[in-house]
Amino acid sequence: MRPEQRREVRTMAMTISDNGIPLIKRFEGCRLIAYKPVAAEKYYTIGYGHYGKDVYAGMHITQAQADAYLRQDLAKYEHKVDIYDGTYHWTQNEFDALVSFAYNVGSIDQLTAHGTRSKQQIADKILSYVYGAGHRKLSGLVTRRKAERDLFLRKNPSAGKPTETITTDSAVSAYKVGSIYHTVTRLKVRKAPGTSAAQVKHSEMDQSEKKYDNARIGCIDKNTPIIPREIVYHGGSVWLKIGSGWVCARLEANVYIK
Repeated sequence: MRPEQRREVRTMAMTISDNGIPLIKRFEGCRLIAYKPVAAEKYYTIGYGHYGKDVYAGMHITQAQADAYLRQDLAKYEHKVDIYDGTYHWTQNEFDALVSFAYNVGSIDQLTAHGTRSKQQIADKILSYVYGAGHRKLSGLVTRRKAERDLFLRKNPSAGKPTETITTDSAVSAYKVGSIYHTVTRLKVRKAPGTSAAQVKHSEMDQSEKKYDNARIGCIDKNTPIIPREIVYHGGSVWLKIGSGWVCARLEANVYIK
């Protein structure tokens, strides 16, 4: 077993932190007027690389809109990295670096060899993605890959801090069936209580809750209203039953639903 395959509980979908977003902004650049990097492209691009049929010729946006588009687009790439968390148990810095990489390249499938490379092999392989059209080495990509690798290898200062232990009574009593709560981060929806349970697909979600899964990845977004139908204490964590399945409300000192 490789060191990165240690046992670790992850109850929520990981999201990029404030260390990762500036890295992406730095290398993507921001343009507030729609443009086509390549004339033959079907749609226009705007902001930090936002591309699609919702962008049109002559379109202008504000800086705040550009930031919102970036946050919206990042969800797709966060998911592309998060699906490998069960294999690698990413630190926040590793996750941030790989989201930046995926935002530029498209995914981390080849980088990780579909989850078969070690973390050190991944770190070293990052530096090889520096070629553009015609297999030309691009200085901008060389700089970006080095920055991503440096972040990937940077130790998280919070690693190793002790966590709080909670009891069944104190944990469950914090929630009541029928009361309204809100998520404080994006959470995975599972088919049963516990992190080993399968994640619900977007297509399987309750119709009233699909609108809170903007990335369409079987999660509910931050600030989603939660009305528990059932409350369970399972494996040191509190799980709430909603229409689509089960979400983790609390794990040790971490509170995901308030």
